[in-house]
Amino acid sequence: MLGTPKFLGLRDHTKAVIEKLGSVQWFRAVGMSVSEDVRIVSSWEIALAEFKQGGWEDALHQASNRVSSAAFARDRDRHQLWNHAVDAIKPILQPLVYKQTLGLLDQGIFDYETQQLIYGDLLHVCEEAEYSDLVEPGLGLVTRS
Repeated sequence: MLGTPKFLGLRDHTKAVIEKLGSVQWFRAVGMSVSEDVRIVSSWEIALAEFKQGGWEDALHQASNRVSSAAFARDRDRHQLWNHAVDAIKPILQPLVYKQTLGLLDQGIFDYETQQLIYGDLLHVCEEAEYSDLVEPGLGLVTRS
């Protein structure tokens, strides 16, 4: 390696994933059966308790570590740009999460912690998108590019 590679911006695939996140109405199907793979709960309280369980957060951290390690193994120069990519994603994603969750915050359904958990989940989705040309996405939320 000859110095640090230059970050040239997010990949088009990552931009498309963020655009898709912004184009849909989140939480529009709460309480509705949308798929056999989705478990329906009877209240926001139950849904939030499930969401905040440590198991999901642990799985997310493991998935993030897997993507980072695999990206490092496949393209060290590109892996060096990880933090630059995350820094490029954050100012786009933060207002999107805020916009999509504001009504639920105002209604007292969500709290700030929940909003930040959602933000962390989606940040990971965007990280997977950014490196999906090198690493098979782990959560199955992003297609490989």
